[in-house]
Amino acid sequence: MYNPLTFSPPSPSDIAQNDGGERREFIERLDINYTINRYIKILTWGFGLQTNWVRFSKFYSGTQEEQDYRIGKYGVGTNINFDVPLYGEIKFKGILGYELYSDDTVYRSFDTQYRERLDITGKRYTQFLTHALFFEGELTLHKLFCPTVGVRADMFSGEYNNKLFFLNTTTLPEKDQTIRPKDYSHVSPKVGFYSNIVDDFLRFRANVSNGYMLPPDTTVFNTYMHLAPTELWQYEAGLTVMYKKYLWFDVAGYMIDSDNDVKEFPVGSGLYKNSGTTRRWGIENMVKINPVKYIELDGTFTWMNSEVRKTTWFGTNPATSYIDVGSILTRGASVANIPEFQAGARINWSSPVGLGGGFGWTYVGPQYTDSYGTSSWSRMLILNYLNNAYSLGLNDADTKYKGYNLFDVCLTYTVIINNFPMVFRLDVKNIFNQRWAGYAGNYGIWAAGMPRSFYGSVAVKW
Repeated sequence: MYNPLTFSPPSPSDIAQNDGGERREFIERLDINYTINRYIKILTWGFGLQTNWVRFSKFYSGTQEEQDYRIGKYGVGTNINFDVPLYGEIKFKGILGYELYSDDTVYRSFDTQYRERLDITGKRYTQFLTHALFFEGELTLHKLFCPTVGVRADMFSGEYNNKLFFLNTTTLPEKDQTIRPKDYSHVSPKVGFYSNIVDDFLRFRANVSNGYMLPPDTTVFNTYMHLAPTELWQYEAGLTVMYKKYLWFDVAGYMIDSDNDVKEFPVGSGLYKNSGTTRRWGIENMVKINPVKYIELDGTFTWMNSEVRKTTWFGTNPATSYIDVGSILTRGASVANIPEFQAGARINWSSPVGLGGGFGWTYVGPQYTDSYGTSSWSRMLILNYLNNAYSLGLNDADTKYKGYNLFDVCLTYTVIINNFPMVFRLDVKNIFNQRWAGYAGNYGIWAAGMPRSFYGSVAVKW
């Protein structure tokens, strides 16, 4: 898949020195299925992604900066699927598999003036490997009680090399870093059950699962900080309603607790530590309707809420005189950058002659962009007073991003060649070229979302 993106200001003579960038991306994937017998199937897959992109930006400095990335991502995996009768109506279904991912990055940065290179300021090489083993099993004991259990083990290794370490004035040991499985390995369990309350019509499910997040990519190789992965626990319960091929509806409630969140402290220092816990909860709804042949209608709606449950009260930030006022005020607030609502709708169509397509709408609702979730005037006024009167360095207290709407369209054509279907597809994302923020942050920092983009792909299944 090829995705050229070019961002340029209206005039090359403006104050941003013709900031912008370009990106080229190619993706390949191969899947092979093999059925050993009616009980056992094997799936093997592989994929590749190659990206070259450059960005020119002037962040209030005398010179512009060019950032140049060359990224190669590759992965292979295989899994064995079981569906074995044991006794009477009792059956065992399961999956056992292995995955390997490789992520190689070459990064360079230069001082520039109006996109003309001056001095090189950075040159780094990174290789990151992930090995994963996983298993999940489902035992059909009774239609009202079918337990499931699963586990996944992830092991990481990698190397980091700073080719321009001599330009770095810090004393931190970051010239060459190597991480091994003992640094960030993680085992994630899962347990639950489902119940077919009404056969082929109503199903209930509930599960508890564990996961993790690695520290920010800027710190993964800084093992001297001894950062632990952020622990995640998810609790979910849901109902699924289905009626033949005409209707599928699912509603689920969830709660996600995080522990060992990673924060930069003091802000701007480049030093991070594990600190704080959060809770997120909400309700997700999905529906699929097939009113007539060749037409499918999809819809989604999600309501989300969140809370910062624990923070660090004491620190070494000189702006807070060893008491972290910002963290104290953050406790009990909403987590920043989590939309309150998300919704979407899509119509997909096909035809007997192979033509098909779809039109989709996505809505992302408002979200707080500060760390204090200032939903009340009293809280906002207190924060502004403390910030202005005592120069505590707190973030903008009344910033909230209103959200955005995006529209996409696609066109497909399927042709059968020697009994193998080949699908040609054209996608246009953000067809109205809506300006939106992929990241809305405090201090007026915004990351522009994708503009109108065109994608072409060819898929063959045999």
